[in-house]
Amino acid sequence: MADAAQKQEVVDKGIMHSIAQMKGEILAHGPRALVSMGFFAPEVIAPGWSLRTPGLLTESELNFLDFHAYPGRRRLNEYPVHLGMLGCEARPVVLGEYGASHHQYMVIASVARAVTGWVAHSCRFGLDGWLYWTQWPANPDVATEPEA
Repeated sequence: MADAAQKQEVVDKGIMHSIAQMKGEILAHGPRALVSMGFFAPEVIAPGWSLRTPGLLTESELNFLDFHAYPGRRRLNEYPVHLGMLGCEARPVVLGEYGASHHQYMVIASVARAVTGWVAHSCRFGLDGWLYWTQWPANPDVATEPEA
């Protein structure tokens, strides 16, 4: 497909179709289920990807959008712009995956400061919820609980 606009339209329609099919299957088994799907903001993480996330907020059949962002990689204020969520009330948006990369935050106290600061800063953008992911990769040799 030589025309970039046609290629983008195929990608956009394909993801919307996939979401609709997935939601239909989920609702067939749980008619009252809320359906979400998680996304990184490709414009921030991987420029040049074909997925346009703003349309997911306004045109998809998702009940809420779950976006993924980690402190230490990019500035948080880049995400709402590229996700198209500033001023958008079409559906709830949650920070559905956040945590801290072990190579950036090796001490559990710095992890705690980073992720709580990230959540506090995210409140400025009208998020509707948060789901903590992990300190990745989880290292069994790192104590995550204070010693008694």
